[in-house]
Amino acid sequence: MFDVVHIDEKWFYVKKIGQRVYVLTGKDGTPLEEAPVQYAQSKRHIKKVMFLRAVARPRGDWDGNIGLWPVVETHITQRWSVNRPAGVEEIKPVSMNRTLARRMLVTDVIPAIKAKWPQDQKATLIRIQQDNARPHVLEEDAEVLAAGRADGWNIRLENQPSQSPDLNCLDLGYFCSIQSLQSHTSPRTTEDLIKEVELARS
Repeated sequence: MFDVVHIDEKWFYVKKIGQRVYVLTGKDGTPLEEAPVQYAQSKRHIKKVMFLRAVARPRGDWDGNIGLWPVVETHITQRWSVNRPAGVEEIKPVSMNRTLARRMLVTDVIPAIKAKWPQDQKATLIRIQQDNARPHVLEEDAEVLAAGRADGWNIRLENQPSQSPDLNCLDLGYFCSIQSLQSHTSPRTTEDLIKEVELARS
């Protein structure tokens, strides 16, 4: 298990629908404070951002954290809005597809593994384990294999065995702990949500 890197995606939401709020009341039951009001244009369309996370097993000289990347695209705004002027960069959340997954593996995940992995274990086989979701990259993808074998490394992609979700440590509790810390914050924009999730991870 020391040679396995777990990767997985998770959606994080700006607001939680139906969140329970406790209000301080007096002896006669009248509320002493007002319940906080949360605004959203629609409860069916809450802002959310997908994050890609990569972790390995911790060891004596390293905590196993490899990286956390938001699955977003930046574009220049065309028109003026109440929230922002025209001509500025805006972050737009996107869903994962095979092209984006390949690009993130080659440009983000594999370079982060090479930077943080103990250098004395460079020649050993390092397996990146992903679940069998449809938008994920195939195990024999030529671009990912070439990036994993560059500079004398031996990094390969492998799929998680089917019907066994307990083999991914991110699903077993890592994402839940980040989400519980992030739910105590109140971000309003996509940029705020990205900052809060990255802060909860550290």
